[in-house]
This record gives sequence, C-alpha cells and structure tokens, in this order.
Amino acid sequence: MKISDTLTNMAGLAGLPAKDEKKVKPGRRGEFRHQLKMAEDAGYEQHLKDLAEEIIRQGERLAEKVDIRELKIYRKLVAEFLDLALG
Repeated sequence: MKISDTLTNMAGLAGLPAKDEKKVKPGRRGEFRHQLKMAEDAGYEQHLKDLAEEIIRQGERLAEKVDIRELKIYRKLVAEFLDLALG
C-alpha cells in the first residue's frame, strides 16, 4: 500500500486506533538504574569468568608447547584480565 493510496481510500485506516492510550507507569526512582546496574554486573562477572577460563586453556597450551607466540597470547590474556579486574 502506498501513501497516496491511503489519501484516497480512508476505509483501510478506520480500524487503526487514533491515539495510543498506553502510558508508562511511573516507578520508584532509581529502579531502572538498579536493574541496569545488576545486568551490567552480571555481564562483567561472566566476562571475567570467561577470561579466566581462557587463561587456563592458554596456560595448558603453553605447558604443552613452550613457544614465544603462545607466551605472548597468555601474557595478553592475563593483562586484559587484570585490567578488567583492577581497573
């Protein structure tokens, strides 16, 4: 349906509501902020856990194959973990 068709044929628009009556209910101040903070904290903790698991896997790879490239990857992961945890 084109816009020009709606101008000539208003019958198709009769079933649509003229005004949206739904309103956002006012909540306690800070409730949304609290929920957002909880979600961010959960994501942060999960990211730290994932990084820790990746560090363990990379450490196992490094133990199997002592290589400067594997060591650099391990070092980068540890630095990223410490940045997130302490910074």
